[in-house]
Amino acid sequence: MIEIRTSRIKNLHKYLIGFAFLIFGLLNYFKLFIFYLVFPFSNFIYLSNVAIGFLIVLYTEVKRMNTRYIIKENEITEVKGLIIRKRTNVLLSRVSHIKLKQNLIDRIFGVGDIEIFVEDETPEMIIVGAKKAKDVLRYIESRIGQKEKKEIEKISYIEEKRTSYENVEKLIKNRFKNSGIIKFIATKFFDIERKWKSLVYVDDVYYLIELDEKGKIVSEIRLRSEEVDKIKDKFL
Repeated sequence: MIEIRTSRIKNLHKYLIGFAFLIFGLLNYFKLFIFYLVFPFSNFIYLSNVAIGFLIVLYTEVKRMNTRYIIKENEITEVKGLIIRKRTNVLLSRVSHIKLKQNLIDRIFGVGDIEIFVEDETPEMIIVGAKKAKDVLRYIESRIGQKEKKEIEKISYIEEKRTSYENVEKLIKNRFKNSGIIKFIATKFFDIERKWKSLVYVDDVYYLIELDEKGKIVSEIRLRSEEVDKIKDKFL
């Protein structure tokens, strides 16, 4: 598990603006800056600058400290809020791709925004200002890669348990071993139904044969001539 907070570098401009107000107000309030001689504002104005600068820095820091991104084995969670907590979860199994966005300053300091996409080109979540952004990107990609590897292994396992196309034809030939010529019109495995189906022509009669994944014949339907074309379309 990795926990990420936005880097202060990402909010550097806000900190600079806040400290500029703060320092400007303090220097003029204590008459340490020549500006007060040219524009002799009241101390209230200078203290207002101090207050504005302090609030900008405080708000930026509090928001940063109360925003976290938690990358787990199967999901990424965004937690926001000081008083009211908001949690947003994105399952890694739903992630289609991710992107890293960096400007010049980001590249210099190694931070960046990581955009996480699920279906369309609108990010489902953005990890803002991640430190060591490229390392975080590679870590998320590795988690997605493991998910895809598991899915491939699962499919391979299912296919290993499923009988082969050649074996289906052998089983059907054995079923009609006492008949005449057997002609296979179409044979296909239907994923949704988890069945093999074979359209065969035996002794001037069309049959639709259904078999389970292991090759056991579960149904045998004799077709009328007008039904054959409709059945053929299902194999396309």
